Amino acid sequence: MMLNTIGWFDLLKFFALAFALLYGYQWVPGTAMEPILIHDLTVVPSAYIINLIDATLQVNAVGEKLVSPQMTISVLHGCEGFEVMILFWSAFLWMKMPWQMKWSGLLVGTLLIYGFNQVRIVSLFFIALYQNHWFDTIHGYLAPLLLIALISGFTWLWLQQSTRLSSALHE
Repeated sequence: MMLNTIGWFDLLKFFALAFALLYGYQWVPGTAMEPILIHDLTVVPSAYIINLIDATLQVNAVGEKLVSPQMTISVLHGCEGFEVMILFWSAFLWMKMPWQMKWSGLLVGTLLIYGFNQVRIVSLFFIALYQNHWFDTIHGYLAPLLLIALISGFTWLWLQQSTRLSSALHE
């Protein structure tokens, strides 16, 4: 059987895992996890990056908000990129590949999603500040599609590399 062959049972496992994780994720708001995911892991690094780019903006991380004298932007539940991570994890875990490739791919992919999402939030801050008429379109359509396209491309490339390595080992 080829590594990248997908059966119905594999697809069922993906949907079951994705459903379970997304269902659990919906209960995060109002728990102790929410400030960790939004404030600590998303808003604080975004404020730091924005201030590195332009210290005159004086951006502060206040709860779920990026606050500057010029404007305030909220980073809400769902904006931290966790749903994309859940779908990525669910897809990656059911793919047939050696476990070492699987775990290293999960780590690299998770870091890529986190990094891409930080770039997205920082970019949205600057778009809201300087090109506000583009904010809704980029926030609601372009940025999420770009994030999904980037991680889909990574997943495909990682699977191709895993298939090549596995084929080379079995020759």
